[in-house]
Amino acid sequence: MRRAPLGERPTRRKDLPAWYAAALERQATSGLSMTQFAASIGVPAVTLYQWRQRIAGATAEPMDPLRFVEVDVVPPAAPETPTTSIRVELSSGHHLVIGPGFQGDHLRRLLEVLESC
Repeated sequence: MRRAPLGERPTRRKDLPAWYAAALERQATSGLSMTQFAASIGVPAVTLYQWRQRIAGATAEPMDPLRFVEVDVVPPAAPETPTTSIRVELSSGHHLVIGPGFQGDHLRRLLEVLESC
């Protein structure tokens, strides 16, 4: 495999981010896999992956501050629940059982809170 004409890898630490950013841009348009491209410029593929992560982290927008939602954990309901209730399964493995008579407006607000988490 022939080496990609990217220029020599800099020896000064402060020049490395720009060189790896250029290498990653070239890899994205090269049609080569990360492993193939890394071999063509003479660096380990893991190094390119690490630089991609560093560069992406340096340009990422700051995350919104975490928000906490107060939740009461109750023991599981009895196995027999009314057939008119709604059971909402959460990805955490927890579930909510919405019984009959629960107002629609309250359910909409509950879903908005859950979706915002």
